[in-house]
Amino acid sequence: LYQVIATAWSRYLKDFAPRLSMPYPRGRAAIIYELMADEARRRFDGMPGVHVVDQNMHVLLDIDPLLVRFKKLDSRLRTANYPTQQALFYDDQVPLPGIPSTARVTVGYCLDPLVEKLAAIKVVYRIGRELMWHYNLDGANVQVVPMTSLPGTETERERLARPKQLLFGEEEKGG
Repeated sequence: LYQVIATAWSRYLKDFAPRLSMPYPRGRAAIIYELMADEARRRFDGMPGVHVVDQNMHVLLDIDPLLVRFKKLDSRLRTANYPTQQALFYDDQVPLPGIPSTARVTVGYCLDPLVEKLAAIKVVYRIGRELMWHYNLDGANVQVVPMTSLPGTETERERLARPKQLLFGEEEKGG
C-alpha cells in the first residue's frame, strides 16, 4: 500500500511536475490520484486475496476484511475532497451500491508545507467525522496480522444507516 502512493508521487515528480510552472492543488491531486489508481491496478490485480474494485471512477481494494481507497489527506487526516454523498457514506461506513460492505479505510498521503515531498503516508479509519484510529506506513516491511472485525463497526454502521428519504427531511414512518 505504501508503494502505491510512493510510486505515484515519484512518477508525478518525474513526469508531470517539471512540465507545470505552477500547478493548482486540485490538478496536482487529480494527477496523483490517477497515478495511484494505475499503480494499485498494476500491483494488486490478480493478487490472491485482493479484489480490485474499479467503479464510478474510483479504484478500491477489497482485502478482506477491509476495503481500501487512496486519497490525499489534510493536516487533520481528513480526505481532501468535496464531500459528495458517496464520500460521506464511505466514511460513515454505510453500505454503497456495488461496493463490498466491509470496514472501509483510507490510505492517504500528506504533503509537506512547501508541497515538495511526502510528509506522511497513513492508514486512516473513520466513522463519520470521528477518527477512530490511524497509523503511519513507512515503507518498511510490515507484518500482516489477520483481523476478524474492527471495534465498533457493526454498532456504528447500524446507527448511521438511514433510508434515503430520511436524508432529505422526511419524517420516519411506523413505530
